[in-house]
Amino acid sequence: LRVLHEVAFGFGSITGRTPTMSDPSGDDVLRGERYGFGQVRLRVHPSVFIDGRIGLGVSQDSFDTTLRSVFTFGKPWRSCVQIGGEYFGDVGSSAFVRLQWDTAPPLLMGASIVRTDLPGVLIDPAGLYIAYDVSYQVAARFTMKAQLSYGARDGAAHFGGGLGTAVAF
Repeated sequence: LRVLHEVAFGFGSITGRTPTMSDPSGDDVLRGERYGFGQVRLRVHPSVFIDGRIGLGVSQDSFDTTLRSVFTFGKPWRSCVQIGGEYFGDVGSSAFVRLQWDTAPPLLMGASIVRTDLPGVLIDPAGLYIAYDVSYQVAARFTMKAQLSYGARDGAAHFGGGLGTAVAF
C-alpha cells in the first residue's frame, strides 16, 4: 500500500552567527540560507508515513540544494514518534528524534533531541540541543507553532526559540 497522502510547497529562511574561534571575545560569521521547497508525504501503512523534501536555496556563498526526510510512526496529527534529518548545503545539516503527544487538546506538543552543525559551524560540529514545541490550530487551515530550546554548540549552552505558521489549502 503506497498512497500519496500530501503534497506541500513552501519557503523558509535560516540565519545565524557562528564563532570563528573558541575565544568568547572572538569574531563571528553570519551564515544563512533562503530557500523554496517541494514536499511529498507517503502513507505506506495506516500508522507509518514517509516525508521527502527537496528544495533550492541561496546562501552567503552560492546556490544550494536542500533535502529533508522524516519517518513518522503513528499519526502526524496525533501521538507519534518521528525520526529524520535535513541538509542545507553550505549552511549545514541536522538529525533528530521527536516524540509528539496530543493529551491536552487543542494543543499538540512535542519534545525533540537534535544533533546539528547549523548554521555552518567553523570550530566544532558537535551541536546538540533539546526542544519543546506547541502547535495550535487557530482556524480550519491555519496553525501556529512555538518552540523553546536549550543546547550547546561552539561553546556554552544557551536558550533558543522560534515561532512558525502554516496554511493548508
